[in-house]
Amino acid sequence: MRSQKPFSAARPTFVIFITLLLALAIVPTPAQARKFKVLHTFHGKDGANPVGVLVRDAAGDLYGTTGVGGGGNCSGGEGCGTVFKMDNTGKEVWLHKFNGANGAIPVAGLLRDASGNLFGTTLEGGDTSCNPPYGCGTVFKLDKTGKKETILHKFTGTPDGYF
Repeated sequence: MRSQKPFSAARPTFVIFITLLLALAIVPTPAQARKFKVLHTFHGKDGANPVGVLVRDAAGDLYGTTGVGGGGNCSGGEGCGTVFKMDNTGKEVWLHKFNGANGAIPVAGLLRDASGNLFGTTLEGGDTSCNPPYGCGTVFKLDKTGKKETILHKFTGTPDGYF
């Protein structure tokens, strides 16, 4: 015959404690609300439709493209697009505007080399004989000041592609 032991409160208390620990580990805690600040709003003359990814340098300056705006007779009069540099407060440092002949609609974003030069592509512009009157696009390089542009390649359709 088994001996009867008096009831112990330690065992149920331990089980409740472990259950609460597991519940705390499983139930997610409420996330902190993310705060953000609008650094810049484009108004057409300085670009519009910024769709490419941004590139940041060591100082926190941002470089990017806008698909239209900035001037030029492209995209139904909306402009040919821009490349911009913005400091980390959102102040525009410089703006490069496309005019069609040097490219138009730079929607893919930029690459930046160790010297600070920027490289990108445009969807249209360049050689207009392949897709009159729009062009087939370009590959371009901008120096770190945004003032000197070099067209590295103008697409011609066949055999090198377009858009």
